[in-house]
Amino acid sequence: KTLYLAVCKKYGVEPKNTSTKKKREVEGPDAERVQKVKPLICEVYQAHNPAKLEDVDQLLAKYRGREELLYFGICEKYGVEPKLPKPPATEAAGNNSAAVPEGPLGATAVPPSGGDA
Repeated sequence: KTLYLAVCKKYGVEPKNTSTKKKREVEGPDAERVQKVKPLICEVYQAHNPAKLEDVDQLLAKYRGREELLYFGICEKYGVEPKLPKPPATEAAGNNSAAVPEGPLGATAVPPSGGDA
């Protein structure tokens, strides 16, 4: 859609509003969720990574329908306590990362061969 609008602007053509009403109807619940989560995300970025503030709208578009998951991920990344309660499904998904064993690589040393004794 952005490309379409850019091309229309470049060539001086009036863009057609295609399926705008349908999109707005679908985005009703999403818009409510975005209004709740966007300020919280901006607050975290303002404190920890202000350069990311300009990417918030793109991130929300990418995570459409999963805005809370995005927020919890950002909070986890920056070590911030989320202001929203975590849903049980998110906590269970977070435990999957603990299944990866964390140990030193090459714990058993192999002595070099060909030593003179």
